[in-house]
Amino acid sequence: EQCPPMETRNCLYPGPQTIMIDSSDGAWSTTECAQLRHNPTRKTLSDFGETHESFPTAQMCQYEPINVTVGDVLVFKRMSLADDVFSLPSQWHYAECNFTDGGEPLPPDDSSTPTHFQYTIREEDIDTRLYLASSRDTACSGGQRVLVSVDDFKQGTLAEAIK
Repeated sequence: EQCPPMETRNCLYPGPQTIMIDSSDGAWSTTECAQLRHNPTRKTLSDFGETHESFPTAQMCQYEPINVTVGDVLVFKRMSLADDVFSLPSQWHYAECNFTDGGEPLPPDDSSTPTHFQYTIREEDIDTRLYLASSRDTACSGGQRVLVSVDDFKQGTLAEAIK
């Protein structure tokens, strides 16, 4: 097996990984924020790590952020057939659980089933952050959302962008 180019990965790269969205069995569901503080697979947010905007985060819950690379497969085990995986266009949309003016359903892989939604990270996802959430009723505000950073995604500030 030949190694990828050095500027992409070193020879220790194990190849594409299957990543269960909750670091366990892939459960994609909501839970009360108060209960989330005791669940190691989710956390209450106090900081997005993005310094150019700030949002009230006192009661905001989400799954633990995930770092991935092209070829990795995200697996979401639907606890309800009504659960979808929606890609939101910005941090603001994600923080506000706003599905009204942008974004789209994440396209499932052909290997997805009614109970297991799968998405393979694509070339066009390189160096981006995916803001993923369920658009079902109050699912997003109930913690059914996750930040996925692809490869070397780095969030900068507006001041850095205009230098």
